[in-house]
Amino acid sequence: MEEQVVDEQKKEDKKNPSRLILLVVLVIVLALATLVVVYAKKYNQDDSVPTSTSTPSPTISVTATTERIVDQGVRWISPQKLGDLGLIVKNSSGDTDSYAGTTYYKVGELESDGEVILAQVSMNWPTSIGYGQFFRFIHRGDNYSMLTKNSDRYTGEYFSFATNVSQDNNYVFASLLADNVIINGDTKLVKTDGWQVYFSDEAKEATKDREKKAIAQTKWGSLDLTSDKQIDSSSSSKVASYTIKLNDSSEVSYKSIPKFMRDDSTLDLSWKVESAQENSYNQVASGGCGLGSGGFPIISDNSLLSGLETAADNAGGSKLLYSTDSESKINKFGYEMYQMGREGTQIKPISDFVADTGIVVWEDAYGQYIPYLYTEYAPLVECGKPVVYLYPDSETPFEVKVGANVTVSEPSYGSGWSGTAKPSGQLIVNGKTYPNLFWEGLGWGVYPQINSGTVVAAKDAEATIRSQLQYMNLNDQEITDFMEFWSPKLPKSNYVRISWIYGEEMDNLAPLYVNPKPDSVIRVFMDFAALDEIVDIKSQQLPKFERKGFTVVEWGGLLVK
Repeated sequence: MEEQVVDEQKKEDKKNPSRLILLVVLVIVLALATLVVVYAKKYNQDDSVPTSTSTPSPTISVTATTERIVDQGVRWISPQKLGDLGLIVKNSSGDTDSYAGTTYYKVGELESDGEVILAQVSMNWPTSIGYGQFFRFIHRGDNYSMLTKNSDRYTGEYFSFATNVSQDNNYVFASLLADNVIINGDTKLVKTDGWQVYFSDEAKEATKDREKKAIAQTKWGSLDLTSDKQIDSSSSSKVASYTIKLNDSSEVSYKSIPKFMRDDSTLDLSWKVESAQENSYNQVASGGCGLGSGGFPIISDNSLLSGLETAADNAGGSKLLYSTDSESKINKFGYEMYQMGREGTQIKPISDFVADTGIVVWEDAYGQYIPYLYTEYAPLVECGKPVVYLYPDSETPFEVKVGANVTVSEPSYGSGWSGTAKPSGQLIVNGKTYPNLFWEGLGWGVYPQINSGTVVAAKDAEATIRSQLQYMNLNDQEITDFMEFWSPKLPKSNYVRISWIYGEEMDNLAPLYVNPKPDSVIRVFMDFAALDEIVDIKSQQLPKFERKGFTVVEWGGLLVK
């Protein structure tokens, strides 16, 4: 019976040759489609990622933007810390003090008998390559191949690779290559850092208070909203960033900005508020005198959003909101930020702030509300007059740099200070003698959350500060200099809250590089606030710093101009 059906089909094809041609064409189309699918899977639809002739690249499977990229031939594992593999070594010449060492982790295993190594380079100073770099290696036997497409750019200035390390420009793990920009409607997520490692013991401790919430899925992993420090004491807003945790447990972070913002910070929208059409807006500062990296503010108190109206229409569908009510919480919040760093006659009334549309709130494509201040009302806060003293054991040439955007300095900062330091503390820079180095500006790090300190009556503030500086082992001249600068700037309120930033928090806010490396470093930074009444705050345990050998001392504070 089956043979009869086949014969009948052949007869039909002879009578109808077009049917046969159609079948042949269909077979060819299916074959070509199969080739296209195979090619797309192998190259992730991107012919800029070729395979290596020496070591086959993992096969990549992608069918949609939200479908996770899969690197075939590798099994990703929880990071395992390794000993010093010696793959990266400090250069014997040049700026050798900048390189602080490398930590190695095993993050993956290959089906072809090999493993994936992640190397995290640490730097003593934020050089042109940043605080550190990340390199990924394929390890087989005694051979290590550094994957250039999955690693930071190598400058060769501070460290080199060992002789058993080769460089592979072709082999690539596509799942570790998150896009630099992710577009969603009117929202543009811009990658702000390189790879970050948050699985080390130190990183876990530093980020233990962060909150994470899954927002969306991407090809590389879950897009999370990571919220960090409060911007203000009332918890109205927080610093946040969007992060993607990659297959090897490293993370990349993104800052959310609107597509409709022009280069001059004006907004390309159909405004309902005529007075705001030419206004330029910037995100509310992420706190204190730190610029931060990747952080943007989000409204964390929904009551600030009540009663808001639409400020402008935009094609992308996101909302821009504002309020015309001087008593609204959002205007009071913006007006409070505006007053930071201003005194008396410098401060316009809140009615002017509202009339000028001093604050707007943008709802991005992921449902987060981000406040923007009219640039005329930007707060005036900087790291105020940090002063650096050097006390070597003998007359010593020195070099000093600070991790900040320096706006004022004495002597002139340029790209850093250099000169000769004497045991007395005198500094010779460009033929002139100075008692110290001072600067003002914005630190490159995130300003830390203030959650402890001392609350005293305003009349007792100076005595308290002096006593605390003595306890932390600053000498008489340093304390005199500090009080001379800061006493006139203390608030004339009923009470004053005094808090100190020091140690690791200070190093993160504005790293300090001194060459030659000192034996002792004392860095203290005062944060204070005016209070109408006593508030309950955790008592701060201050350190008693040691002074021995080549000692460097730096003091500063949050400048309220």
